[in-house]
Amino acid sequence: MKQSKQIFSAKTNWLTLVLIVGTFGFILSESTQTDSSQLLLSAANDFEILGPERVCLITGNRIEEFFGGGDPETDVYRWTITEPVGPPRVFQGGESLQTLAFTFSQSGTHTINLVITRGGIPISNLTKIVEVLPGAEIVLLDDYVLCPGDELTLRALDPSTVGLSDYSFEWIDENDDVVSIENELVVDDEGVFQVRYFLENSLGEAECENTLSTQVRIAVDFDLDVNGVNFCPGNVVVAFSDPQLPGRWYYEKVGEPRVFINQSSFLQLSTGDLPGFGDYVLIFELINENNPSCIVTKTHDFTFGQNPQFRIEEEFSASECLAEDGALRIFADGDIDLIYYVIDEETNSPGFSLSAGEELVIPGLRSGVYTFEAFANGCKFTLGTVVTLQDVPDQLRFTVDPDSIVPETCSEEGKNNGSFTVFFENGPIDLIYELYTERGDLVGTGVLESEELEDIEFVIEVPGGIFYFEVFIPEPPSDNGDGDDEDEDEDEDEEDNRCMVPFVERIEVPGLPQVEFSVPTAFKFCEVYELTPETSQPLEFLLRNITTGEERVGQTFTITEAGDYELIGRHLDFPEEICPTKVDLQIEDVDPVEFEIEFVSQDCIGNQVWEANILNYDPSEVRIRWYDEAGEVVSTGVNMSPVTYGEYELEMQPRNILGTCPTPPTKFIVPEPVLSVPVDLEASLLCPFGPDATITLDTDFDNVGRIRWRYFDEDGDITVLTENENDSSIVASISGTYEVTVYNSINITCEIGRTSIDIDFSNNLTQFDVPQEELVICERYEWIPESNFPLVYTLTYPNGEQVTRNSDERFVLNQRGEYEIRGADPNNPICPNVKSFEVRVVDAIVFSAELVNQSCEGEFTYEANFGTSATEDVLITWRNSGGQELGNSPIFTTSTPGTYTLEVQPAGSLPCDVDLYEFEIEAPVLSVNANLQAGVICPDDLSTVIELVVDMPEEVDRIEWRFTDINNNTSVLGQFEGLFEVIAEEEGTYEATVFNELGCSIGNDLVLIMRSMDDVRPVVKELYEICAEYEIGETINPGNFSTYEWYLDEMLVSTSPTYKPQMVGEYTLVVNSQENCEFVTTFLVEEECELRVSLPNAMIPGSEERNFLIYTNFLIDELDIWIFNKWGQEVFSCSERNLSENTSSCIWDGYYRGEKLPIGAYAVRIHYKNTQEGIEETMMTTLTVIN
Repeated sequence: MKQSKQIFSAKTNWLTLVLIVGTFGFILSESTQTDSSQLLLSAANDFEILGPERVCLITGNRIEEFFGGGDPETDVYRWTITEPVGPPRVFQGGESLQTLAFTFSQSGTHTINLVITRGGIPISNLTKIVEVLPGAEIVLLDDYVLCPGDELTLRALDPSTVGLSDYSFEWIDENDDVVSIENELVVDDEGVFQVRYFLENSLGEAECENTLSTQVRIAVDFDLDVNGVNFCPGNVVVAFSDPQLPGRWYYEKVGEPRVFINQSSFLQLSTGDLPGFGDYVLIFELINENNPSCIVTKTHDFTFGQNPQFRIEEEFSASECLAEDGALRIFADGDIDLIYYVIDEETNSPGFSLSAGEELVIPGLRSGVYTFEAFANGCKFTLGTVVTLQDVPDQLRFTVDPDSIVPETCSEEGKNNGSFTVFFENGPIDLIYELYTERGDLVGTGVLESEELEDIEFVIEVPGGIFYFEVFIPEPPSDNGDGDDEDEDEDEDEEDNRCMVPFVERIEVPGLPQVEFSVPTAFKFCEVYELTPETSQPLEFLLRNITTGEERVGQTFTITEAGDYELIGRHLDFPEEICPTKVDLQIEDVDPVEFEIEFVSQDCIGNQVWEANILNYDPSEVRIRWYDEAGEVVSTGVNMSPVTYGEYELEMQPRNILGTCPTPPTKFIVPEPVLSVPVDLEASLLCPFGPDATITLDTDFDNVGRIRWRYFDEDGDITVLTENENDSSIVASISGTYEVTVYNSINITCEIGRTSIDIDFSNNLTQFDVPQEELVICERYEWIPESNFPLVYTLTYPNGEQVTRNSDERFVLNQRGEYEIRGADPNNPICPNVKSFEVRVVDAIVFSAELVNQSCEGEFTYEANFGTSATEDVLITWRNSGGQELGNSPIFTTSTPGTYTLEVQPAGSLPCDVDLYEFEIEAPVLSVNANLQAGVICPDDLSTVIELVVDMPEEVDRIEWRFTDINNNTSVLGQFEGLFEVIAEEEGTYEATVFNELGCSIGNDLVLIMRSMDDVRPVVKELYEICAEYEIGETINPGNFSTYEWYLDEMLVSTSPTYKPQMVGEYTLVVNSQENCEFVTTFLVEEECELRVSLPNAMIPGSEERNFLIYTNFLIDELDIWIFNKWGQEVFSCSERNLSENTSSCIWDGYYRGEKLPIGAYAVRIHYKNTQEGIEETMMTTLTVIN
């Protein structure tokens, strides 16, 4: 049996067959290799890898398909793709891989190899080279705007694209007419244009093909909608384009430069942002970034006018109730186009216009509060005023004391209204009051009732501001006359029946500001939210849960419960001057998103789809984020297709909430897809008469979802074993090739492995050997059949006796005749086998071994003695101690010491059970290490000693000495015969040879004796100074010698090449030169631990012999000197580092600034230091300058 990864026919004449597809190659026996090669060559002519020759990474990774042909029902496809970087990518399978869809991600040369096998025989081996090019840079935009009458150049690819000339282009218009075959197209009209560009392969086919589309539009004619042409202070200019288009907004005040506002399709501009009153132009410029030369602009003129400017004063008060004799004077501070006063909600007085500086009196007015509306510059402005009453009825007489006015005050949650007090002199009263703002707006009305007769007062609560106040008593309508006329008069005179009594002055109630902050007033949150109001003021906040009453104070609030809340902001620095502000909050909570991560599908090349099953929300209400291992967002939808594998995260958050749910992303593992599994087959033997073979599949069953078996006969015909579908083992009853294919458990159409095994009938059933010829034995023979299997044997003797033994048990053969043996394996279904053999019995031989010779080279010769038996009738075997056979002749020669045996057996027979003749050969000493040791004849000596050193002197029987002089004359030194040590007095070569007791030379050495020419001697000073206390001293280096011995007196203190003495005394140095000559020298070491400085006490300027200098001993390595004159002026300084012993330094000629120093005494300050021990000293002395 044999196993392979491909299928082939089992043929009995094949000697060897090993087939490895793709990178492994295949090796066949000679005849089969020839047939298969011809089959491969023939089949290759019928196959071709169909697919592009070039691939362009136009927008990133690109998937291309390659078709391999063949018969998907019978063929196996092995695709190997070699990329520029990374290991080869291998895909192998059956019908699912007839077409390979491969994702290209690297630019460069890719090699695609396809091997197709059918029935285990390769029928096609194809290679295709695919060039992957980086995508050309696209410069064509999606749309362009073209101004009428202009031309526009459209360009598909960047002109700097490498290999641009190799591309072909085809531009077509809306009518599918080709309008250009270049990279550029010039257009002068609108329309939709497409450009197709590609590279041609060797067959003239288009590759790297891509199609771009763009739309050219004539600049649209649009309208500019603005909410007016006249604007006043406080107004907002609202404008947009129709249709709404993105653009740039500007305004331009007449006579001033254009000002950019913003860029959008909509504009809101407060008049407070304009630089002043006047005429303006609003400009909208259409954005056309794709064609900057085409600019479309719309404008709108508008005026920002000042409000009407006027004042009103009372000219005459009304004399009595209902009298129309009051008058008001209007002062126009600016031109007024129209001004009138309001009679009621539906009626106004007649209007009129005024010029700046003009005055107008309006007569015929009753007492009361009046509201005037004025228009100028397109602006409306209102103003309130009063016509007072001279003769006030008693019941309407009132006053408002300014001291009674109460300003607004701050409360805990906001502010309290202010108030003023109205005092009535007489009562009882039943009145109605009206309250107007400074601008004439009615903001309050009410009834004032009291039964008191005098000193009646009412408090009117109002917010801060300026007000007009009036009271009146409604009069019943007149009942004069009858009929319709009377009804009409009654309607017209109804207002006239009220006697309006206004307060003569404006009432001003001081107001207070409130704190300012911003906060969302209605929102949703999930489980917890940190609410932080935003403000620029120093505020403290109180949050109150209206339902529970719980209150919290702080700057940030953790919201965990839904409900209605109140948020109150209070000023920390000015709580009485700036009042709190209260905001109502409506807060809802939502649940975290509940979901399940589900694996959906996987295709045959490993592309996976995962899905999030959202349980409690509609997907449109959820923000979805899938993250890969690198934390990058790879999908925001319900589905996700990973491109890498490992630990992913899915985060789900409800939309339209503040903050997020405090639920961490859910981690899950995206496993690497199983694209292949190991597949192995094992089978039992197929016996000619049974049992059948059992083939067992071994694979990764956890990832296998389908198992298919096929049978291949010797002719290559294939039978699908449908009855064994999904079986992990099958029974094979006939010989041939059995193939198994396994498919992915996730997608059972995807093959993930296959293999095959050849099953043949077993001819040599159980494997054991018996003698093929007559077996000759000596008296008796214990025999075990040879086999690699644990068989049970039954042996039948010539006399018919039967004996059964296990495979490790022996049979005793002692009878002449034919034996028959049967071998069976009880533990394995191996077929039994029966064999027979003949046995003949002979007698044993008596023998011994004898040493006959031994040579100087260490060779021993032995001879075998075996009595009267002839040499041709015996088998002689000489062996070493390891049992290795060394010879078979009667004479045995060896030079290897050890234990040996001799065995003599009858020829033609199995060995007799005899004792071996054993003898020992001791190792002869054939050589010894002879070494002559001698030095030169030193300069002071007449001779030198030569010593012969032998590692085994006991083996030496004789020593012979020879001498060769410098003239090459050689002589035997008989006087030295047998000596191990001799005296050499002459220059020349001395040789010694040693012999053993057999007279054999076993060692030799020679030595050249010369007189020493070495003149190198140890160099030391006679005296060295040290400071043992600080371990300071000189390290002595006497030179290069082979050995050193330093003695203090007679005590050896060192054998190092250098020595640093630390004790005083007399030292002796003994050295040996490289020629082993000894030299001796001595030196003294004295103690010196004081830092010493020497300098002259007088000098002559300019004299080389009497100049200034200083000496230091070996302990000083840093020196600083200063010399001062009698006025303390420095005339010389010097610094030295790394000083040497007994050398002069800081030499000075006595000149200062180019002139000699005057005669006199000078102060000298010296600072010196030993850096090793950190010793510093300073000395002061005097230097005398003489002439």
